[in-house]
Amino acid sequence: MKLGEADKIVRILSEKEGIIDAVAKGIRKTKSKFGGRLEPFTYSDLHLYQGRNLDIILQAETINPFKLIREDLRKVALASISCDLILRSQVDKSSERALNLLLFFLSGLERAKDGLKILLLIFETRLLSLLGYQPILDVCCLCGSPLEGRRFSFDFGGEGLVCGSCRPTTTASVSISGSSLLL
Repeated sequence: MKLGEADKIVRILSEKEGIIDAVAKGIRKTKSKFGGRLEPFTYSDLHLYQGRNLDIILQAETINPFKLIREDLRKVALASISCDLILRSQVDKSSERALNLLLFFLSGLERAKDGLKILLLIFETRLLSLLGYQPILDVCCLCGSPLEGRRFSFDFGGEGLVCGSCRPTTTASVSISGSSLLL
């Protein structure tokens, strides 16, 4: 977000503090000391000064710029979705694990040639699990019976998979194949 003539407010996912808003002074000037170190999807080591309302970025050193992501519009879109999900998910309590998950996703996205949507689905599923929204996938979530070798469906109104005898007749459930479950 722009701030004044030459500054910007930058949103940062930190390892210990969660999401931080900090001011990057002079970043919009052509001779900025930050250069490309504060670009979107860049993993950097930052030194901050704690201000009254906002922290101030004093120094930035790039660890991984994830350059190849910025060269492919599809990858930029998926990286934007992942970062937006992190920002909206209130990750303060598990910020180190969220940062590691995001870095894992960005590394995979940078290397990937195809299967980008599946990579995003994996990221979303792991983020939901990190936030405590993990569906029950090994037993029926209603009766507790094992699901191996049986017909089952995913109940969107419940907490996960349900066996054939417990399957609700509502439209909030859908049949799942064994290969889909493995994926």
